[in-house]
This record gives sequence, structure tokens and C-alpha cells, in this order.
Amino acid sequence: MSIAYTIEVGFVWYKLSGHQEIEETKQAFEAALRDPGFREGLNVLIDARDSSGKRTSSDLSSLANFFGSHRRLLGKKFALLIQEQNPTPGKYSRTLVPQSDRYKVRFFIFYAPEDAIKWLTTEIEPS
Repeated sequence: MSIAYTIEVGFVWYKLSGHQEIEETKQAFEAALRDPGFREGLNVLIDARDSSGKRTSSDLSSLANFFGSHRRLLGKKFALLIQEQNPTPGKYSRTLVPQSDRYKVRFFIFYAPEDAIKWLTTEIEPS
């Protein structure tokens, strides 16, 4: 039951293991924002492959709102890394896509860390 983070080139990588309550998750996410190595504009990778928690749509919305409230500090890309055998990737998409529109960011779901990292560190093309 822990959340660790590392600040990488271009993104902050949160690694979840076990189960965390929403408030505990938010506190751990916020700790990275206070880290002396944090700088504005970093994209976010949430690695939930080792997380045993089953998040409800309400939980996901709450976390998306948390990141939205810190939007001025963070980049525009948020990657969620889940296990391939996760039976409900559509639940994440249905919850996060409206948040993307609301906060003018992009949430995307990945199964492989290298794919998520490549996406996070590639410039967004102007629309």
C-alpha cells in the first residue's frame, strides 16, 4: 500500500502498489508537486499496474478533478498505465475523456510503460 514517485525528464512517474484510499492518493500525488526537483509543465504517468484497488467511476473523476485543480502546474498529458488483463479499460476512458475536454488536457490509457513514456515525451501537435 504505497505510492512512490520519481521525477523524470518530461514527466512525473507515480507508481502505485496495493490499495490506497482516494485522500491518501491525492496526498501522495501532491507530495511530488512540493518536491524541489519538480518543475512546472511536467506531464504525468500514473502506473497502476501493481495497484490492487478497484477504482469506481467516482474515484476516477475525483482524481481527474484533483489533477485539473493543479492544471497550471502540470503538463497537458496524463497517461494511465494498467495491466493488460484489466477487464475494464473502457471504464477509464468513459470517465477520463470528459475530463480531458473540461481541463483541456489529454488522458490516455497504456499497457506498456515504454509506449506511455514515448507518448508523454513527444510534443503535442498544434490543433
